Amino acid sequence: MQEEEVDPLGWRLGDSVVRGEIDSRERDRITGRIWLIDRKFPVELTLRGNPMRDIAGCLLEFDNPNPMPEDNEGLSPIQMGNPGIITASHKVQLLDVALETSTDPMQPLSAVKKVGNAIWIEWFSNANGRVVLQATDFHITISDFTWRMTPEEEHLQRQRCEKAHQRWREIVASENGEFDEDFFDDDGDGDDWYMDEFEWERQFQESDAISRRYMLLMETYLNHPERDTRIAHEMGWTAAENELLEDEDIDWDEDIDWDDTLERVAALAPLPETEGIDWIRAQDGRIRHPLSQQASDVVQNLWRLSKEHEQQTKEQNADMQAVLFHAQTLHAKIAGALDALGYQEQPDGGFIVACLKRALQAFVLTIKALGSVAQQNILPAKHISSCKDDLFVIRQEVLRLMQHYRHINGT
Repeated sequence: MQEEEVDPLGWRLGDSVVRGEIDSRERDRITGRIWLIDRKFPVELTLRGNPMRDIAGCLLEFDNPNPMPEDNEGLSPIQMGNPGIITASHKVQLLDVALETSTDPMQPLSAVKKVGNAIWIEWFSNANGRVVLQATDFHITISDFTWRMTPEEEHLQRQRCEKAHQRWREIVASENGEFDEDFFDDDGDGDDWYMDEFEWERQFQESDAISRRYMLLMETYLNHPERDTRIAHEMGWTAAENELLEDEDIDWDEDIDWDDTLERVAALAPLPETEGIDWIRAQDGRIRHPLSQQASDVVQNLWRLSKEHEQQTKEQNADMQAVLFHAQTLHAKIAGALDALGYQEQPDGGFIVACLKRALQAFVLTIKALGSVAQQNILPAKHISSCKDDLFVIRQEVLRLMQHYRHINGT
């Protein structure tokens, strides 16, 4: 059997792996954890797709009998993206070294090639591009199947893997200045490559996961004398990023001219033709989307009610604080999605819809928190009812805007 050509590009893992697991027991979703010899917490995988038939529907566990340190600087602890070929039966050529039958001590050893199995775990992530783990000497355990992949499904998965590989190659080529313009302009209409709402949501999820890992590390190493170095190492930050983090001579307030920055922002002029639709000028002079202003008004009203009924809210402070927190989050999500529209001739509909989806999540939490406040009579029922009415008006407008921006982007 001809040995498969190994692509020299991409991130390679192997020696530093201590153990790991690849879980594909849920269709079209792969999760995994890989522990490295020099990191306390595992690298976490979340991939959209399936492995090959030999392990699809199974939990693959593996451990390295002889882990050794290697340079993993820059490897993110959170890996999200698409799978490449993932299998426990990857065919490779191995060297089978055996003694010749001759008793001559000067007789050289005979190296014979033979075909063997290796685990091959490949994925394409936003953080590190192509990552490959290949090993022939790991101890592996494969669970029973929870579902069975058909030959047709495996063929389709291979096509998806090839597409992910091709896409990664195009990204590498673009970074090297060798890209094909069609990669960024699939329709030939001059528009840049477009991310839909689902791709934006995956970006947000990755950002959330990285933030959670950072907070976990902060809690773990809070009082450690080498806290910043340990955190940077676990986060996969490069030496340059670590040096920037540890540089105590940097004064961010002095190095950034905030007055000049604010003046430049204030000097931006919103598009006059979209006034009243995509933006209004608030009482404080700021440019806001009308829905963002509505959400801000709800928050201000809740703060006012909290102050007016301070005696009651003191006794149930946690519940009222939850209402205020979720309402402020709702406003922040809406503002993040819409407040820049006044300056944009061609808004990114995918980004807007993905942000508004998260605003809906904050809406649900706000309504739930208001329900707890109502049950305990922290605020008068008429005020709670009025706030709920205002929130449902906002929800309805969020849904309308989501539909609008899906339509203008053809999704």
